[in-house]
Amino acid sequence: MIREMVPEDRDVVVDLMKVIYGEEGDFIYEMLEQDSKRGVKYFVACEDGIVEGVISFSVADGICKMQSHAVNKRRWSNGIGTELINYMETFVSESCSIAEATTYEERYMDFLMKRGYRPALFQAGFVFMRKQLS
Repeated sequence: MIREMVPEDRDVVVDLMKVIYGEEGDFIYEMLEQDSKRGVKYFVACEDGIVEGVISFSVADGICKMQSHAVNKRRWSNGIGTELINYMETFVSESCSIAEATTYEERYMDFLMKRGYRPALFQAGFVFMRKQLS
C-alpha cells in the first residue's frame, strides 16, 4: 500500500534515506523540514503496516522532479521501488509531461533506464535522467 507520509513516519523515513545520504540523520531531518515548506510530496510504501520505501518529488512547470527514492535494503528487488515510481508518475500524470531524476550510482541509473528514463545530461559525476510521461 502506498500512502502520503505522516509525521509518525519520519524516523523510519530518515533511516531509509540514510542509504542515499549516509549516516547524517540530522541533515535528513532538516531536509524533510525544508521540503515540507517547499511543497515537496512524500509517499511511503507499506507492507503489513511497516514502511518499506519512500519517494519524494516536486512539481513545477509541467515537470515532476524526483527528489529522493529509497527502499529498505532487505526488500530490494521485490518491486517496491518500481511501485513507488509508478505511483509518482500516475499521481502527476494530469499536471506533468516529463519526469526527472538525478543519480550518481550506476546501479540506480540501470534501475531507472529499465523504467523508461533516459540520460539527458552528465555533469560533475551525476547523471540527470528524463522520461516523457505523455
